[in-house]
Amino acid sequence: MQILHRLVAASVMLCAVAVVCSAAQPLTMTPFASMQIPQSKGKFDFLRIDAKRHRLLAAHENDGTADFFDLRKKELITRVKVGGAVDTAVDSDSKLYYVSVQEAQRVAIVDATTLKEVRSVKTPGPTDAIIYQPKNHMVYVTHDDGADVWVIDPTTAKITATVAIPVGPIPSLANAKGSDPVGRLTASSRKIALTIRIA
Repeated sequence: MQILHRLVAASVMLCAVAVVCSAAQPLTMTPFASMQIPQSKGKFDFLRIDAKRHRLLAAHENDGTADFFDLRKKELITRVKVGGAVDTAVDSDSKLYYVSVQEAQRVAIVDATTLKEVRSVKTPGPTDAIIYQPKNHMVYVTHDDGADVWVIDPTTAKITATVAIPVGPIPSLANAKGSDPVGRLTASSRKIALTIRIA
């Protein structure tokens, strides 16, 4: 027990030293590139990277578009008019993107090659954060300001399950590793496996 206390004390001390050291050296960042969007207004919501295709995926909520940028050429490829887009999930296996379109209460399915919308999945309410889970090939989209996550089968373009969340969904709730600090959603059972109460 005494060894455990010493380890904890040493860990706390190392954390304090790390904070002091990081405070002494300010973090500086330089812009990678500046990419213009002509005739654009408003704000982006979630930004994602498609590492396989070297693209930046930008959900442009106010313009009602899903914007796609080429990171190698540092330029806009195209803007897909889908409505108030808030997030985009990447399915590199089937060459599709899944765009969470909040106010229209739907998920737009976009072909990653042609960058055209090919299907749409209606949801029971406004959507928010979205991810694609490669292990079970399902799409998980959170209910904006709601208490559930919808599970979508992309092959049928239908909602296959609604998972009730004990605390309102947050973007990382259904993350690929299942390591959210509030709850862990298991892909196989589609149930909450662990809930940690946060005061």
